[in-house]
Amino acid sequence: MKQTRKLMIALLAGSLLSTISTTSIFASEPTAAATAVKTAADALAEQPLPQVVQESLDKLYSLVPELKDFTIMNKHSENGLWVIFLSKNPNPDKTAEGEIASAIVMINGNTGALFNFNIHDPLWASDKNPAPFAAKEKAEVFLTSVIGEDQVKNYKMSDFVESGGMTSVDKNGNRASYSEAVVSFLRMVKGIALTNSGYRIGVNEAGHVVSFYNLNREQIDESKFPDAAKLITQEEAEKAYVASVNLKLVYDEAQPTAYTWNGPVGIHPVLKYMPLGLQPIDARTGQPVQAGMDFNERTKTVNVSPLGKVLVAKSAKEAAELLMNEFGVDVTGYKLEEEKHGMKEREATMYQWRKDDRGNAGYSVQTTSEGRVMQIGSIFGEEAESIKETVTKDEAQNIALEAAEKYLPTDVKQVQMSCFEQGAIPGWVDKNKLPTMPHFLFVTFTELNNGIPVSSRATSVEVDLTTGKVRNIFLRGGDVKASLPDSRNIVTKEQAAAAYLNKYPLTLQYMWPEFMGQKAPAPVLVYAPATRYNGEYIDALTGQVIEVGHE
Repeated sequence: MKQTRKLMIALLAGSLLSTISTTSIFASEPTAAATAVKTAADALAEQPLPQVVQESLDKLYSLVPELKDFTIMNKHSENGLWVIFLSKNPNPDKTAEGEIASAIVMINGNTGALFNFNIHDPLWASDKNPAPFAAKEKAEVFLTSVIGEDQVKNYKMSDFVESGGMTSVDKNGNRASYSEAVVSFLRMVKGIALTNSGYRIGVNEAGHVVSFYNLNREQIDESKFPDAAKLITQEEAEKAYVASVNLKLVYDEAQPTAYTWNGPVGIHPVLKYMPLGLQPIDARTGQPVQAGMDFNERTKTVNVSPLGKVLVAKSAKEAAELLMNEFGVDVTGYKLEEEKHGMKEREATMYQWRKDDRGNAGYSVQTTSEGRVMQIGSIFGEEAESIKETVTKDEAQNIALEAAEKYLPTDVKQVQMSCFEQGAIPGWVDKNKLPTMPHFLFVTFTELNNGIPVSSRATSVEVDLTTGKVRNIFLRGGDVKASLPDSRNIVTKEQAAAAYLNKYPLTLQYMWPEFMGQKAPAPVLVYAPATRYNGEYIDALTGQVIEVGHE
């Protein structure tokens, strides 16, 4: 998937604002405590950077000379990191229409190690990537300059180059693309790669390094890593992997051949196996290893009697009327925000109403460029008096079904009803430290063709388990239906799994399992594909593994 640097910058900016903006929201004048904190934050921003941080920043200036033209707009220390915001325009608030060149740098305050770096310059806009070999060469030189030749020997460059970047759209719908080739360097331990470690470096078409991510969160203690001894064979691991892979057979009438900065291209209908729940295999026990939060899908086929209701809103007034008619929600007196998303030819509109600036309650309606409603419901909820669930999941499914029947097309007689439930929690997890999960059930109703779900024809309903009320409804944005492939002569799931494994063979790796912020006591040796899942699927008619391009 595309990396969104702008999102990361926005989140960090929000963190910064929450740090330095401390005026009380309950009074017209700042409190004495707030003034004191604000003064301390301002004083910190005016202080010179620690020497190790400044030296690291100076090195970055030498590696990215364009940064010398940028001005430090703000800086602060957070969780041991110095976060530095830079801009080519010293007063962005007064900038005329158009994007501003900006950058963010994060440096370890104790060691001076470069943690993250992103630069965004409108002059570098391009929807093309450099050649893979050129990106690798540039990334390797950059990493060597940052961490030194002695350290770079501890990392192995991935054979695969991913595509990343971002697209920005101004208020007039004009698009600018910033594509980058992303090269990964994995940390090697005892001659074996450690997943989710090392560095990721993004290089644009002109050869500029535009992003740098340090994934190393702590020092490596090799004594915690098991030796590669008494392992199951590669063949045994492959059999276990094929047996554990969950392949879901679905139709998709809008499958693209590639995702580009102008949107998906090569749209065509397919019948495909989607690989779900790809779990590494423990190299000693042959059992699947849970790599994170696990969800189990519950499905069943249900008969429906749809009403075929279509929701249309071409203005904020009409959207507000729909909220009243469909949810009984009156947003009179709420603060309205209206935003356009997407390109001119596929522009969507999001209407949002907030009760107050603290976000205690809010509602939204999202429409297509033609005004067809794609989403309607809550974006925030009133603070619940109790987190006790008053309806069961089965009852919530029935509530969702009743709501969905209002909007499903009248020619639909059967759908697959599905929802996901949290799977098993690893034994090493301290359940007392787990965050409270939202008390919502998301139920999807997918139309069937010859008993096979058509993923592009789905309606979803979100139910609040504490109240039994519908919170959100997600509708299809149109009625276009393609001619679907014949499903009589397809490859079996076993054949599809074998094809996937042949395309992405297993390699021996170290993995350190994590679960919702908690880390396992020790890493595990596993067999797993060397690449991350990136949207590929198995064509159910040919048995070929199809990679979806990201251009």
